[in-house]
Amino acid sequence: MLTLRLKLEFLLVINHLRAHLFDKWRGVLIELLLDRIKWRGVLIELDICLLGQLGVWFGHKEEISLVDVLNMKLQNTGSS
Repeated sequence: MLTLRLKLEFLLVINHLRAHLFDKWRGVLIELLLDRIKWRGVLIELDICLLGQLGVWFGHKEEISLVDVLNMKLQNTGSS
């Protein structure tokens, strides 16, 4: 399992890639990255954040931020 610091660095890399890709290839790349992330056992909150960003690319107005993801994680651990 990756540490929080590594997860934050990974999200920065994804944001950098996102800014430099052509629109028609974004969905394919993110799908491949999600498969690789799951294969390596990274926690689900990365998937939530990436899917939120993918929604922005396809016309949704709001993006799920890292703060939102961490808040969801805290709420889930508090209620279990």
